[in-house]
Amino acid sequence: MQFWIGIGLGTLISLAASIVANIYQEHINNFLENRKLLSRGKRRNKAIQFHKLIVDLHTSKRDKYLFFIGLALNTIMPFILGVASLTAATTILAVKATSIAEEFALLPRYAATPYFLLFITLLGMILAVLGIRRIRQIQNALDQFEEFKTQFKAKWHTPED
Repeated sequence: MQFWIGIGLGTLISLAASIVANIYQEHINNFLENRKLLSRGKRRNKAIQFHKLIVDLHTSKRDKYLFFIGLALNTIMPFILGVASLTAATTILAVKATSIAEEFALLPRYAATPYFLLFITLLGMILAVLGIRRIRQIQNALDQFEEFKTQFKAKWHTPED
């Protein structure tokens, strides 16, 4: 009997959901279209901003060396934080917990700290990788500036420069 009650409830719910979806279809489509336009606008603004940065670095309006030193520092610092957190977590685990059972017995005070430090390590490593990726992206665009410029103009149709 419960099986048929479940089938009946499922049928009623799916029928109601399909009716509501048909009624609000136009609103849903408009919402999705607006999100698509918003997303494209944000991507275009980011691409224009990146293009302006590359042009400024290429034409020496901005100092390349100072810019890359700043990027390198923003990449190295999270890496150092991650290594320090990993070292601290390993030390705490080695000193405070001699076995897994003992670690879980100390959970409120000691066991949560190494896992928080491991999370900080992961966050630092992710930020370092993103920084390296950003440096490489800028360096590639500077090395192949003419190709970058033509691809940018072809994709975003800007009559600038």
